Amino acid sequence: MLVTLEDYGFCPKGEGGPFVADGKLGPGGSLPTNTGGGQLSGYYMWAFTPLSEAVVQVRGQGGARQVPRNDHVMVSGNGGILHFHSTMTLNRYPST
Repeated sequence: MLVTLEDYGFCPKGEGGPFVADGKLGPGGSLPTNTGGGQLSGYYMWAFTPLSEAVVQVRGQGGARQVPRNDHVMVSGNGGILHFHSTMTLNRYPST
């Protein structure tokens, strides 16, 4: 997770730990993050469960786990032993 935040430019390389030390990734934090998968948590449908949670969040249907800022949601994951990586962004606004 820390390396991914660094690679996406949320913080400089090597500063992932200090970047998240204030709790910003937790519920109510400034950058709430679902760190499921990657051996940090467990999922039944590997890769699809994070995507389905992103859809729930962008629709505003997350109930008690709903984040307040859901206008843009990013989902990322990897496959194999870090051989493949994919990222998807969702937003709640219709295409024009």
